[in-house]
Amino acid sequence: MSQQKTANFTDLELDDVIAFREKLLANRPNDIKLADNVLLMLDCRVPKVIGTGVYSRCQSALSSKFKITKVNDKHLDTNFLINSINECREIIGQFEINRKVAVQQIFEGTRHKIKEQPVYCGKFLDFFKETQAICGLCYNCYKIQIAPSSLIDLMRLSMILKIIELDRDNTRKCMIELREGINKPYKGYIYCESESEAIHCLEVLRTHLERCGLAHITTGISHGCSEYGMEYPEFKFSDDGSHRSQQQPDEWRRVEEDYFSEPFSEKGQILDFNTQEITLRDVICYETWIKYSEIIGDDTHKLFPVVPTDGKQKGFISRAEKQAPDRQAQLLELLKD
Repeated sequence: MSQQKTANFTDLELDDVIAFREKLLANRPNDIKLADNVLLMLDCRVPKVIGTGVYSRCQSALSSKFKITKVNDKHLDTNFLINSINECREIIGQFEINRKVAVQQIFEGTRHKIKEQPVYCGKFLDFFKETQAICGLCYNCYKIQIAPSSLIDLMRLSMILKIIELDRDNTRKCMIELREGINKPYKGYIYCESESEAIHCLEVLRTHLERCGLAHITTGISHGCSEYGMEYPEFKFSDDGSHRSQQQPDEWRRVEEDYFSEPFSEKGQILDFNTQEITLRDVICYETWIKYSEIIGDDTHKLFPVVPTDGKQKGFISRAEKQAPDRQAQLLELLKD
């Protein structure tokens, strides 16, 4: 079974880290941050020896569903997918898992790199927010942006991104949108290292979407992170190619060199993601999506058992409720396209 890999951790070390953190979590069951960390670790690796940790035992129970048949074309069928997700939810319901963790995105593929250099998106965004400067590596970052218009289409897209075959096994993800001022409530992305690669990946994706009856989903190419284009509209991808003239100013390069004067630590960094099964973290993410779709008025959430309001973090619920009118309007616009 293909699992996520992390840098500088052997399998045995990762097993020990999981066991240690599960012991901590047993004494702090309401520690959301710790629970999320354990979920991420288990998404990296199902321990070879299942101990007493409830999370690892739950992940092992889910993994047993996929030992013979991995995620495959059957999961692209709406009814089969609904049944599979509901079965997985029933499995985790047998364990005392903290399902309030509002996991919002599911990753697939290998770690994003540009010209063989690892990309540290979170750190690069923090740098941008503090300095208003864009890192040099980000100028070569392109994404396929996918905008489903319903929860069920988002879930079917998540299955496509598990089974799609790309030359570099590019990083890809599905998510719900909670960033203020960023349009479209449901998103999928495929990360690319050049404009030409993005064009190729978009063609491959559209073939899959058409094959599954999802050709209506809006797709396109974007340049770097959305936040960059909001601040600097000329940075956005444009069909006329004007974005290609954007180069990092010398002053920004100097600011970047000063800001990142120390080398990045690779300890525990994710190298690749599990694309073979529906994991525990995936299932909890699906429940977050179900609750979000209910809040923003997407009726396809009714295809699944209700996620109670107290079943997710209050902060997540309040943010989703605040944005609900705008998100519902955005869904209606997508349905018109």
